[in-house]
Amino acid sequence: MKYKNMDNRPVLSICIVNYKVEDLLRKCLNSIYESISCIAFETIIVDNNSGDGSVEMIKSIFPQANSIENLENVGFSKANNQAISIANGKYILLLNPDTIVKHHAIEKMVKFMENHQSVGILGCKLLNSDGSKKIQWTSCGSFPTLFNVFLWQSLLEKLFYKNRIFGMRQMTYWQRDTNKEVDWISGACMLIRREVINDIGLLDESFFSYFEDTDFCYRAKKKKWIVYFLADVDIIHIGGQSWNNIHKKAIENKLENIHRFFIKCYGELPAFMCELLILYGSLLRSCIWTIFFLIKRDIRYKRKLEEHKEIIKWYIKNIFLSGKILL
Repeated sequence: MKYKNMDNRPVLSICIVNYKVEDLLRKCLNSIYESISCIAFETIIVDNNSGDGSVEMIKSIFPQANSIENLENVGFSKANNQAISIANGKYILLLNPDTIVKHHAIEKMVKFMENHQSVGILGCKLLNSDGSKKIQWTSCGSFPTLFNVFLWQSLLEKLFYKNRIFGMRQMTYWQRDTNKEVDWISGACMLIRREVINDIGLLDESFFSYFEDTDFCYRAKKKKWIVYFLADVDIIHIGGQSWNNIHKKAIENKLENIHRFFIKCYGELPAFMCELLILYGSLLRSCIWTIFFLIKRDIRYKRKLEEHKEIIKWYIKNIFLSGKILL
């Protein structure tokens, strides 16, 4: 028997934003319908003009799912807001299409929220898809600050990742083996109590993709909601699949939204200092990867070098040559 709200509405609304990952979306939806049996739920899929057969697949294989078809890629935040706006559930689950849900994982998360009314946002372990059961550090973490950005960009974070101070940004000193209150939860699998949305509003649509989850958690914490990590629940997360064919655009989105987060939360001067730290970090890494590539001409080193060249070019173009800080 499925547990429903008193007014017969679903307990859970699962919101998925899809962009050009038809095969992964199908696997994700299969895992959802196979893993949930004890709670009433609805699935809302927003397709950002994928053009890869995703919409047709949803209609033919998963007719019970609700779908919204956008005429363009409106971004992760806006598309999720479209889904949330028509959701009926007591809880809203933001779920990436490149995830595989394990048996009863979502039900365990809902049950935890039912038993802990002060928790507003809940996340779980994200595991690699290679069968290694390696935990992704991006499951959760601490809010970025100038100090932890400095540790990150200076490579001190990487050298002393087990230290509580040096590893604070991604909390690498903690193996994700205990339940814990955290600053932010990954939007790849984020369970939200409806009252939180009523209290702080929807996702900030100025974040096209990346950092919208951090910003949402920051706003929730300011309103005294608890953001929590549940250690005994995990899902598989392949990661980054919607951006595989537009890597340069993904880099630009990350840089813009780090800046946007700092502007919004800390002000213009800290935001500019953050840009300088990231530029310094990319110059440092470019030197390191150049040396590695000259010693051993491995394509992986070349790709890393190209990535940091893109970051340097972006900062020179958008921060320094423009003569202004991005707003």
